Amino acid sequence: IGTTRMAAKWAANMQKPDGQTTLLPGAVEDLLPTFGVRQIPGIGSKLTAQLHEMGVETVGQLKLGFSMPQLQRKFGDATGQFLFDICRGLDRSVVKDKGELQTITVEEAAKGA
Repeated sequence: IGTTRMAAKWAANMQKPDGQTTLLPGAVEDLLPTFGVRQIPGIGSKLTAQLHEMGVETVGQLKLGFSMPQLQRKFGDATGQFLFDICRGLDRSVVKDKGELQTITVEEAAKGA
């Protein structure tokens, strides 16, 4: 459980498979710098490799080492903005309602009926 979608994903990954973690607002700022860049949902192996080539291993290094213009020049406007925001705990993604809940049942017919 977290204050943003991204914080909730980090919390879910912390206690897999059976646990549940709550990340309060202050906890995100404390823990985030210690995370490896690969722990950020949305950063795949290719982007991780590029960040490692730049000497960036942790979210804290990313936050302290690069401005938004630098990240946008290197990775493009959208990815640069994403990296700048996410290493600061900012998540601009929108959680959407999936619509009406549905119920699925399993029934077995009686044999010989």
